[in-house]
Amino acid sequence: MHDILAVVIDYYLLKDIKSVKIRKSITYALYWLEVVRKILYCQTVCKKYELMTGN
Repeated sequence: MHDILAVVIDYYLLKDIKSVKIRKSITYALYWLEVVRKILYCQTVCKKYELMTGN
């Protein structure tokens, strides 16, 4: 639910920006930030799991 709300908020914020080029680059940057965040989160989880299992 939170993700849907975030997308809607982002859409309305980005809609106010007149330049399509700026809007696209912001969307692209937000997408990559999300990807990086997920990778870092996965790495953290894996490290915790390794410490717990002792592998």
